[in-house]
Amino acid sequence: MVTKGYGFTVNDIDFSNPSELEPYAQAYRLENKERDAEMHAWIGSYMISAIAVSVEKVIFGKKSRLEYIKKPIIEQIEEENRVLTDEDIQKLREQFMNKLINMQKTFEANHTDEIHKDGK
Repeated sequence: MVTKGYGFTVNDIDFSNPSELEPYAQAYRLENKERDAEMHAWIGSYMISAIAVSVEKVIFGKKSRLEYIKKPIIEQIEEENRVLTDEDIQKLREQFMNKLINMQKTFEANHTDEIHKDGK
């Protein structure tokens, strides 16, 4: 029998001293912290959203405005941290240039009289 995820047997544990097992104890504590953070995020986001939507529907009926979370938390985080590809950067550059060109055309259209008065 091998312990969960740490790769050593009961015999290894029996013949180890506490200082040899300390890194595994720290890993176990870290795993529990991560699990706790996941539960906090789950309850803080999914559960609260579900309860709030339910309560508002009961109180206000069809006039309720809240909606349950549309995307999973991980998906939202990935979208926020998405790395731009070269194609995305090129599209953003083109959009920026188009905005500048439109701004220039608008400026020239609004200031043609001033430009012609100065002789330029």
